[in-house]
Amino acid sequence: MASTYADSQWERFRDEGPLLWVKRWSELNENTDETSRKGLLFISHGLGEHSGYYEEFASFLSSHGFIVFSHDHVGHGESHGIHNHVESFKEYTQPIFDHCDVMKREYPNLPLFLFGHSMGGAVAILAALEKPKYFSGVITSAPFVIPTKAIICPQRALHLVDPNEVTRDPIQVRKIQGDPLFHTPLKARWGKAWHDAACQILQNLKSVSWPFFAIHGDADEISDVKFSQKMFNTASSQDKEIKIYPGFLHAPLFESEEDRNSVYNDIKLWLEEKL
Repeated sequence: MASTYADSQWERFRDEGPLLWVKRWSELNENTDETSRKGLLFISHGLGEHSGYYEEFASFLSSHGFIVFSHDHVGHGESHGIHNHVESFKEYTQPIFDHCDVMKREYPNLPLFLFGHSMGGAVAILAALEKPKYFSGVITSAPFVIPTKAIICPQRALHLVDPNEVTRDPIQVRKIQGDPLFHTPLKARWGKAWHDAACQILQNLKSVSWPFFAIHGDADEISDVKFSQKMFNTASSQDKEIKIYPGFLHAPLFESEEDRNSVYNDIKLWLEEKL
């Protein structure tokens, strides 16, 4: 039976770039060869999170033939940098391109996909807008572009994320609460960078020409589901899909086991349709 091999290490993708904590998941099977690989998927995690949050999801996709890889964004998880502090979201997107370039050189014949959740969803949209033909498809999970309430305040540090607003699953809530690498205090500089990024996205929704699959919970109290609907309705892409999950909160991938497995399968089927 196939199992998943996960590899983690420090890596700097360019001389002046940040030192990042990098992860890769792939199927470990004696019968696995290059022809059985389906594609590459980069995971862009959310604010305060890190790549370790996606172990289960990445293992699921790797067991179905995808090579999944990620890194902790600068200032997140094990990566270097001030917690949740950037001058511009370019500090998030450029390392994604640098990391993906490495993987594309290693697997030049495999399609490359991008998944992004919450802040990472906004980052994913920005990256795909910058290089429209770079990715074979993009999956956005509750992208943080339009907040559901006034949670960005320029005058003081705030806790952006309440774990009880992320998921209805108490097991997942406890995991988040007990994670020493989970950081959410914010200051004005990050808020300004996010605001600039959100405005750029909203001004360029018609330029979204690439294949995408937008997923969102209709009870999300952090990222407004109306944005995902707006992107779907406005994008010029002829290959687009949206799925709104009734009752789900902010993170569809962190809901109860039955619910998140359903989301995993929806994503797998969408990816396989693009091959």
